[in-house]
Amino acid sequence: MAGKARGEHATRCNALFNKYIALPEVVPDPTVMDDQLARFELWASNMDVYGPLNVSLDYRLRFSPTVVEIIHQLLDVICDTLVSLKPINNPPQTPSRKRQRISEPGDSEVKCRADDDASDSDDDMDQEEENISKITDTIGGTVTRLFRLSNAVQESAKANRTRKIEGYRDDEEANKAIAELCLYTESYIRFRYPRAPDSLRVALVEANAFRLRRLYYQQSHRRRVELSVQKPQTTPTVEFKSTAKSMLWHNHVIGDLEPFVCVFTQCLEAGQHETGPLTFETSKAWISHMQNAHGHNTWECRAPSHDLIVFDQESQYQEHSIREHGVPETHAGTLSSAARRPVFEKVLECPFGDDFQPLDKADSSAVFSSEALQLHVAAHMKEIALLTLQELPSCQGKGLQSEDRSLKL
Repeated sequence: MAGKARGEHATRCNALFNKYIALPEVVPDPTVMDDQLARFELWASNMDVYGPLNVSLDYRLRFSPTVVEIIHQLLDVICDTLVSLKPINNPPQTPSRKRQRISEPGDSEVKCRADDDASDSDDDMDQEEENISKITDTIGGTVTRLFRLSNAVQESAKANRTRKIEGYRDDEEANKAIAELCLYTESYIRFRYPRAPDSLRVALVEANAFRLRRLYYQQSHRRRVELSVQKPQTTPTVEFKSTAKSMLWHNHVIGDLEPFVCVFTQCLEAGQHETGPLTFETSKAWISHMQNAHGHNTWECRAPSHDLIVFDQESQYQEHSIREHGVPETHAGTLSSAARRPVFEKVLECPFGDDFQPLDKADSSAVFSSEALQLHVAAHMKEIALLTLQELPSCQGKGLQSEDRSLKL
């Protein structure tokens, strides 16, 4: 398998998925298999497994044989697990009234036959459970590992790609479109959120400028590929026929835009330089940054001999514990580690300046005053990031190809 391309290997996985999803005797509920197929296709699309020659997964991993081998091993697990699925011969059925009538005590022959039927039903049920476990646990877990490995691959290349995109400034067509998008984004924010602070507005405008520059860079990168090698005929088409799968694709597009920007002043002001503000692909990464980068620690002394005392410096807590409580210096560090309490700076109101008020019983959030406020601010940021994909009036028929600029969400 070492010589096989990831695209060919993934195509075989996809073909096996579609083969077994069409067999109702493998698992009664087809959505069990369908969900994992949708996740697998999303991974393949996200990693450009079937993409043009010099942007595909094969091309990006040409100098990473260890990662290539791991991906092949994971794809082998999926293929082998799919092939190992066994049909459920006789789905369990409710005994007929006739059988219930003739199964009288003492009728050993009928009773034995009924016991055999029950045993067969148990075997069928065991096989069904085994198939479901293989699909959800083995295949589902393997797809999850593919996503994690792909995230690591993407993160390792992100910094280098950012430098290349920042250096992509000789395309006059791109520069003109970016300048117009900046003007449009700033006007949009001023109209929709007139009370938003200047620092936030500038950060969001810069973030959109970088997003569009990245789209132009990616398109120019793909233009260098010959049409004859862009996509093999065996490439599976990613189609989402249900609302749940459409949402998967929607989240995938949103994630590519990296819509989230840190709302704390330190980051907003520091972001006003050539590289632009920090952007985040997921709300989890966004919240994690605001917790870790803008939180701080305090040290609490809860000794019964006095009321609660909170120290801002660890050295102050250690001095207090040694002087007031006779703690040996050798143990002061251990005690201060146990007394450390993280304190997170809270966002108490919408940074866009609107009058959003959460419900009285809103769930709490690590960074925002409530979960509702966090979702509210996240929605604003997604809304503004999506302006990057909107075809501006003066760009119609020009610039980025329509499928790159006007995605249907």
